[in-house]
Amino acid sequence: MKRSWAEEKESGRHETTGFEEFYTRIVPAAIDPTDEPIAVCGLGCGTGLELVGVFARAPRAQVDVVALSAKMLERLRASHRERAAQIRAVRGSHLTGALPDGAYDYILAVNTIHHLLPSRRAGLYRRIRRALKPGGKYIEADWFVDSASEATYRQSLEERAAAMGVAAEEVAGVYHIDVPASVETAVSLMRESGFSEVDVEWRECENAVIVAQVCADAP
Repeated sequence: MKRSWAEEKESGRHETTGFEEFYTRIVPAAIDPTDEPIAVCGLGCGTGLELVGVFARAPRAQVDVVALSAKMLERLRASHRERAAQIRAVRGSHLTGALPDGAYDYILAVNTIHHLLPSRRAGLYRRIRRALKPGGKYIEADWFVDSASEATYRQSLEERAAAMGVAAEEVAGVYHIDVPASVETAVSLMRESGFSEVDVEWRECENAVIVAQVCADAP
């Protein structure tokens, strides 16, 4: 029997090099233990594997999760049934959906930004920056490559887009084509987007966790 896209993606995550360590590194990299009802947003959250860590460190967190797949959101709700009152699931794209200004203490993007070209990344980073409260943090845990591989993936996408007769930006992020960036590119784009501090908290093979913070006295 053919597996659903949600099942395929979940399986793919488990096959990622260093999967267990990768997921245990995401939340401790930025979220301090607290009993406060902090506001968290998960972008392209899939089935919500990262939420286990969120609720372990912030049991009263209120979490908005955004994903394109209805099947994934169903599985997320089932996996976190006991937290139903704390989770608001939104079916949609983090590229076009609403990110209210100053709404969140933390925003997480796990294994989803590698589908975006630098121009789309930059625009999303600016929106994330505005959606965070002063002192808030953005956590990006994803697949990164070296600079040469980054250029190769980008060229491949541009060739596929040209064959389709559309701009590369119209393909990336819509068809889930891989265009991973280097850690250096991601960090540079985050800094250019107005984050006051950007740190690579963990890096292993092609996996990394980057944390970008908004200045505590930001307007």
